[in-house]
Amino acid sequence: MGREDGVDAVPVLTAGLALGWDRLREQLAELRTLERAKAAGGASLLFEDDPRGGEGGGPARSPLGKWVFHKSALSHYEIPPSYVVGLSGLARFCGAVFEDPEFGWLRWIRMLEEVAIGMGDGHGPGRSEQEEALGAGWERHRPAVFGVAYRLLGSVADAEDVTQDVWLRAAGADLRDIGDLRAWLVTVAARRSYDILKSARFRRESYVGPWLPEPLLTGPDASQPVLVDESVSSAMLLIMEELSPPERVAFVLHDVFGLEFGKIAEVLDVSVPGARQLASRARRRVAKAKQSMPQASKAERERVLAVFRAAYEAGDLAGLVRLLHPDAVFVTDGGGKAFAARKLIHGGERVAEVMVRVGRRWRPDRIAFAEVGGELALVSYREGRVQSVDTVQITDGLITTYRRVINPDKLVRV
Repeated sequence: MGREDGVDAVPVLTAGLALGWDRLREQLAELRTLERAKAAGGASLLFEDDPRGGEGGGPARSPLGKWVFHKSALSHYEIPPSYVVGLSGLARFCGAVFEDPEFGWLRWIRMLEEVAIGMGDGHGPGRSEQEEALGAGWERHRPAVFGVAYRLLGSVADAEDVTQDVWLRAAGADLRDIGDLRAWLVTVAARRSYDILKSARFRRESYVGPWLPEPLLTGPDASQPVLVDESVSSAMLLIMEELSPPERVAFVLHDVFGLEFGKIAEVLDVSVPGARQLASRARRRVAKAKQSMPQASKAERERVLAVFRAAYEAGDLAGLVRLLHPDAVFVTDGGGKAFAARKLIHGGERVAEVMVRVGRRWRPDRIAFAEVGGELALVSYREGRVQSVDTVQITDGLITTYRRVINPDKLVRV
């Protein structure tokens, strides 16, 4: 993580988050893993209230002493500065303390942990020799680690969690005998993602309404470098959803990331011929699905979406019908957390009617273009917040599939 100009010393940090000191203390008091954390070499928790007090006379959430948080980290992770507190050494063992899936804010701790471990100026433990050795390689291969996790899971949130898990595993491992660091990191990410993927099948079955991949910003709007190819598009991720978990892992690792079948076999706990067969079977299924979904050129996509946006904003029903294929399908993902159709809507005229009606009800402030999954998409905003992310499938100049994500949980990173 680079430094911002003028910042010479940055301590080890983590976040108090919006829970407040009292609630954070209560959560920690309930954990029985504190002794295990301390045994792992963690420093003492420094819960010190600001004597000036906070709002309502309670303890204030303020920095301890002169701890400074790197501004680029705050911007990168979109954490409000008021929620950030410097706690010396906490990042060293917060993973051991908070290994409990019931803590919904664990993800935020992990998101900051990579930054926290990499920062230190003598006030905290700073970088170890292992972390120094890993640093450059990690920055170079992080896009691959995140990339394999996202392609396997279709979730930015889960991919971020896997990425942090891989960092922690690498930071604590002896990498001196690792000849190919990229392959090792990708393999660790794939193994962790495979475990999640197997349970994700059950989550999909209980999902309310159609499921769509979480939108991944690519291009200039991406907060982190992203490995972009057709395998991160919504259409391709949905094709891979039809594969079995072993087929998906074998296909992504071999055809997208070029890993040898020996390593893939280790991840899947199968023989090398078995891994090769899984990849071959997945490749045939993907190729067959792609034949029915030809890709539009970038220029054609830009033209169609520009005309579509104008017609949608104007409530032009006839204009929308002209852009939609007679057999067009409209898919909306609300996840039971936003008003959305729980079944697919079929037919160009029917889809256009629904869109005009929804547009009048939503009244977005603006609709912007953005690159999502390597392709141009539409992002609707209302009152400064993302309202939806729309991706399309285009064939012969007509929209054959229109996908809209409005589940708020899937929009927080857009």
